[in-house]
Amino acid sequence: MPEKVKVISMQRLPSADPQRLGKHDRLFVVEVAPGNNLVVRVPDEGFDEAKLAAAIKAELQERGKWVGRELEI
Repeated sequence: MPEKVKVISMQRLPSADPQRLGKHDRLFVVEVAPGNNLVVRVPDEGFDEAKLAAAIKAELQERGKWVGRELEI
């Protein structure tokens, strides 16, 4: 079942990736649940909504691997 998220903000910034020097990214803050936000960065060139959705899904999957884990330090 598709999950709905809300874009809170978007900024176009120079890429932080050394392999993409001189290019830009779009930095999104996305609300996935009330009070639960995440940040995703998507390359600006060839940007479309499908690429944003894929980046959000990938970030949510990665987050799911870590949320709730307890670490001993």
